[in-house]
Amino acid sequence: MVRKRQLLLHEGVYKELLQLDAAVKAKFVAFQAKFHSDQNLNGLNFERLRSVHELYSARIDRQFRAIMMRVENETFMLLSVLPHDDAYDRIDDRLSVRIRDKSGGMEIHDIQATAEALLRHEPSYPVKRRPERRLFDWVTDREFSDLDLTGPILGSIRLVESESDLAILLTHTDPYTSEVLTELARGTSVNAVMERFTEPVAAEPVDRTDFAAALRRSTTKVVSSDDAVAAMLESEPNAWRLFLHPMQRNIVDRNFDGPARVTGGPGSGKTVVTLHRTARLVTEAAERQRVLLTTFGAALAAELRDKLAQLLDEESMQRVDVVTVDKLALDLATQARPGYMVKRNSDKRLWLQVVGDASESEFDADFLASEWRDVICSQMITTRSEYFTARRYGRVNKLGRAQRARIWKLVERFQSLTDQRGLWGWDQMRVHAALFAEQLSEKLYAHVVVDEAQDMTMSHWRMLRAVVPEQSNDLFIAGDAFQRLYGRALPLSNAGIKVRGRSTRLTMSYRVTEQHLRAAKSILGGVGTDDLDDGMETLTEFRSVLSGPEPQFIPTADRDAELAATVEQVREWLTTDIPAGAIAVSAYTNEQVKQTVSALHKAGIPAEAMGDGLLPGDVVHVSTMHKLKGLEYLRVVITSVGQGFPHKKVRQLEVTDPQAYQQAITTARNLLFVAATRARDTSTIIWHGALSELLQDAVKGSAE
Repeated sequence: MVRKRQLLLHEGVYKELLQLDAAVKAKFVAFQAKFHSDQNLNGLNFERLRSVHELYSARIDRQFRAIMMRVENETFMLLSVLPHDDAYDRIDDRLSVRIRDKSGGMEIHDIQATAEALLRHEPSYPVKRRPERRLFDWVTDREFSDLDLTGPILGSIRLVESESDLAILLTHTDPYTSEVLTELARGTSVNAVMERFTEPVAAEPVDRTDFAAALRRSTTKVVSSDDAVAAMLESEPNAWRLFLHPMQRNIVDRNFDGPARVTGGPGSGKTVVTLHRTARLVTEAAERQRVLLTTFGAALAAELRDKLAQLLDEESMQRVDVVTVDKLALDLATQARPGYMVKRNSDKRLWLQVVGDASESEFDADFLASEWRDVICSQMITTRSEYFTARRYGRVNKLGRAQRARIWKLVERFQSLTDQRGLWGWDQMRVHAALFAEQLSEKLYAHVVVDEAQDMTMSHWRMLRAVVPEQSNDLFIAGDAFQRLYGRALPLSNAGIKVRGRSTRLTMSYRVTEQHLRAAKSILGGVGTDDLDDGMETLTEFRSVLSGPEPQFIPTADRDAELAATVEQVREWLTTDIPAGAIAVSAYTNEQVKQTVSALHKAGIPAEAMGDGLLPGDVVHVSTMHKLKGLEYLRVVITSVGQGFPHKKVRQLEVTDPQAYQQAITTARNLLFVAATRARDTSTIIWHGALSELLQDAVKGSAE
């Protein structure tokens, strides 16, 4: 049997490929396909460069050659794509490949490219006044060795004089090195960095000649099927999200003796972890066992399904359900009560009828609807006695026993109307789903993985707890309360989900640049939030390993000018070979989304409004800020953030219901935070009239 040849790509070489002209990218895709399929490699001028590490060169075209090493048998690792002459010129001095002493993983370092980048970088101080100390002079060579950073990479580290130099170096290092250097630059002690990053990935024993084993331990590789690489280079920059960093890999591979939780800011890899965790659980599960991967929004669920299919074969995909949590709830609720439907805004209309029929004067429909949603449904209260003793978190009006009794009569009338019409609001449907799930004699899933957990309700959590048996690796929960857009803070323990001792916090962003992260943090006002359970978290320690331009702020005179500026920004990006599908435009309302799509169409720019499924990669994606949650793009335009944000109804609450106002303002800040952290490269904020006060600090910070 002829062994199939494989060419693997690591993250550094992928970044290198992205910098090539479109014509060269296309030639590389063709080269890769031929390398995989042509047994004799005819026409590729395949030749050995040196015996050490079995380094080879192959022709992509007359100008460029692929540099690769043989890892094992017919498995090769692409190290670099170089101009023809550079491929033969002192290749030993240019590329360093080694197996790390501690982790046993593979380290690939382009010494020459790093040195050239640092030399090209203009220092932030006068050239005649060199810094007295370089950035890492306080760390000894022995300590760097203990951190698994030795050899040529250490030489590059010693060249770093400033944080701006470090930002350049990090674009040429692997994830482990980036994490370690970023922490050291913040002043974290060597021992703390070692405990956090080095020890969790340590491997024993390490054979420094076994590159196949090193490759299996590595977290920055991909088996490059022709279609996958073509998609990444041509139209899907987000495909590279499937790579794991060392801390993420550690979470994916751990076995937990019960529910586990991971939190982290935007770009920290929570979604990537849930995908790989799901793939691992499906692969290890027994043949008839099923796994659930669930999230809150339909657009993200569609993307999760698409990305998971890149990690699993078709047969394995048949054993995993990737659905929104409300889709699962609706399926269960309609099993409990066939024929019932969920209808948007049905609650409000029925409460108006209840108030009118009862001639109720003290409690209006708005109050009753919020009492139903925020107290009764949120705590899954089903009896009068439960309501009498319930704590009414965040509610302004204090209610006596007589008032609660009258409200409960109105609740019973409301429930009677929903039964007569076979209609549910979303909150009522979720309660029925949870109650039904808790009565099931057989569990539906062996494992449940949850993304965007911050928006789940008590009903969601009780349902999810009920569909999986209490066992090892039963529930895996990922979320970030700073991105909560729906509902309220709810400790997982209230739903019987105990995560104490099985929780991890990711503190590095691998997508959002430090400049954009700083602006996004300012939107939140420096406040903390819950950790999805009984604790608190802040973003004080959350940093990025990336550096880039500051976000751009563009004021305009009116809505027409705002749309024109949006069109111009998108057009400018498209001229730089950015794929249309790598650009998103966000707005506050659905009507503003329609206006934006129309303006782009009139300018001849392909664009589509985001729905519940995946949009094609050849159109600009236009969406409300809410629907962008969990997604990412290369470039993002944020619009509709003038004085109309947040809505005037929110501002009116400041007088009528101060507690509700604070909750609404927090949600508005979170919404802006979500929108401001979707871009990988850069974002532009455009508005007309006065800027929303929630963005004032972000503008000031970027101008400083």
